[in-house]
Amino acid sequence: FSCVCGVTRTLLWFSAVVGVNWLYNYGPQLSSNYAPLDLLCPCGYMLVIPLSCALNRLPTPEPRVWVHTLFFIVRSQLWIQTFDLDYDAQAGRRTSAVLLGLKRTQAALAALLLAEAAFVHAYFRDWALRSFSLASFGLLMLQVSCGDRTKKPSPAEIKTTFIVLGLGGYGLLVQVWLNGAFNPDETLSA
Repeated sequence: FSCVCGVTRTLLWFSAVVGVNWLYNYGPQLSSNYAPLDLLCPCGYMLVIPLSCALNRLPTPEPRVWVHTLFFIVRSQLWIQTFDLDYDAQAGRRTSAVLLGLKRTQAALAALLLAEAAFVHAYFRDWALRSFSLASFGLLMLQVSCGDRTKKPSPAEIKTTFIVLGLGGYGLLVQVWLNGAFNPDETLSA
């Protein structure tokens, strides 16, 4: 990495990665134990974007790509918190899902998924990106309507959600690579 990007840039990136991980795992009031900042530190995953751009000698993506990535990270973190709700509460963590409870977390997640879908529809032409956002909302609605909303999702529901979103995510990744949905020339749609 430092051969391609230079020592200074490498040290800055590595320091940011270590800093975000420290904050999430050990940081006071910013760790995974405190809402709503428990949704902030996972945004450190966005550090993959400058790393990828630097290693592949690509330009920095447009703001719409960063916003889409932010939606994806926060919604994934919140959704996963619904699976860990009981464990986090027993461990004394004060995550967003623990504070909101299952029903309100699922309502917040639904609103977030609809906002993501509206953003993707407004700023991307790609049918796969649009479909993934809407399918994620549909999967959540299925999870809510078929599951017992008074207790955490069952292991089967969790496994199904991970399989569906995982396979959809891999398919989306290939689709975006092949058609360049995040490229600057693939600007606003409808």
